[in-house]
Amino acid sequence: MKEIHVRKKLKKSQHILDHMGTTELAANLFRATQAEDKLLRENVKGKTKANQIHYEVGKKVRQTIFVNSMSDLFHKAVSDEFIFKVFEVMAKASWHRFQVLTKRSERLAELMFGDTDSKQKTPPRERRGLF
Repeated sequence: MKEIHVRKKLKKSQHILDHMGTTELAANLFRATQAEDKLLRENVKGKTKANQIHYEVGKKVRQTIFVNSMSDLFHKAVSDEFIFKVFEVMAKASWHRFQVLTKRSERLAELMFGDTDSKQKTPPRERRGLF
């Protein structure tokens, strides 16, 4: 908490939550709920261990990137080339975790595995160079 006060240049009397935008508040709430679930699931006791769990969960949340959160990466209007570029960037940024959601799993399977009717579901790594 002290580090956040310093980084935001807040006075001791100022509350951190009063100086967060909606995105930061939502991310903080998500982190808090995930940490609370982990504390309960693992029956964690003690302030030191609880603080450590909050820190670890926060680090994972900050490393996670939701790709195309407001649209669908596999929509028909999105070119194959653009999708491949997105996956190339994800492959190069191994320190992050990427979450990609889609309602178009057929297109995802076709692009990643080739013929969706094929019984062989091996990613064409040589062809795409993504994985």
